[in-house]
Amino acid sequence: MLARVGALIGALAVCACLAGAAQAAQSANLHVSLSPDRLGASTTITFAFQITAPDHALPAALTLLDVRLPPGMGVDTSGLATCAPSALAHGPQGCSPGSQVGSGSVDVKVPLGNVIRPEIAALTVFNGRRKGGHNTLLFYAVGRLPIATQLVFTGVIVPGPSGESIEAAIPLIPTLPEAPDAAIVAMRSTLGTRQLTYYRTVGHRRVRFTPKGATVPARCPAGGFPFSAAFGFNDATTATAAATVGCPR
Repeated sequence: MLARVGALIGALAVCACLAGAAQAAQSANLHVSLSPDRLGASTTITFAFQITAPDHALPAALTLLDVRLPPGMGVDTSGLATCAPSALAHGPQGCSPGSQVGSGSVDVKVPLGNVIRPEIAALTVFNGRRKGGHNTLLFYAVGRLPIATQLVFTGVIVPGPSGESIEAAIPLIPTLPEAPDAAIVAMRSTLGTRQLTYYRTVGHRRVRFTPKGATVPARCPAGGFPFSAAFGFNDATTATAAATVGCPR
């Protein structure tokens, strides 16, 4: 998967060099907030993106996602329980409550004949098992109507010189035979541990503890904290989006 995401990043670099030469079939925007927004404090990161296609057409299916965090900001999941994709076969109850690190929703457009139906799937984010030496996040989304949708994908937390990134390959969501795949058009997710309660066993006692989770850096760069996201689609097009969270006052 990391090779595929690396290929996406390379493709985006090429697209940047060719800016203006061609218009991507999809475009995206990104919104990010921090709560609380205090320097050096434990926080909950909320990020949301939207994908649109020209002339209100059905966007191509999203297959690659790379969310980049500002330098000094990350998601520390040490001390939490972990969950494997196989544990989600019968829903999020298959994972330990001590492995959850976020929640949200995924907006999907489902083509059914000549009609495109919207669906909102509930999203839960878990601490995943390490992969290739990196920590991971496990995203689970489930919807009921107009089709039974269950989407599971892994985001690999990859450190880099300019900050951590969360890199994910997203499986296709099939619909009817011979019909286009469903398209993810929006996603909203929290990441952090402040909004949740955790317990661990010390000796013979079960005690409450607070994991580090996400933390706001102690210093804010001029202009605020920069976030960005890169998107890849199954029609070989790409898109990028950026957002800035202002420095705490």
